[in-house]
Amino acid sequence: MNNVSKSDQSELLRESCQKHGLEPQVAAELVKIGKRLQHMDRRHGIYETLKRCILDGINTTEERSDGQ
Repeated sequence: MNNVSKSDQSELLRESCQKHGLEPQVAAELVKIGKRLQHMDRRHGIYETLKRCILDGINTTEERSDGQ
């Protein structure tokens, strides 16, 4: 069983993202994609899906910093 609370998980995710310069929302979406595809025998298109998620996150971050 997993004894880590959701708040602990969220804090760890936030700290890791801050350390590596990644938006927490992007990291969370990457985890969702991984979970959604983990039991598939063939993960056709996974790299394109992950790439799109990351690029969308980068574009969103750039748009926010341009607006400030």
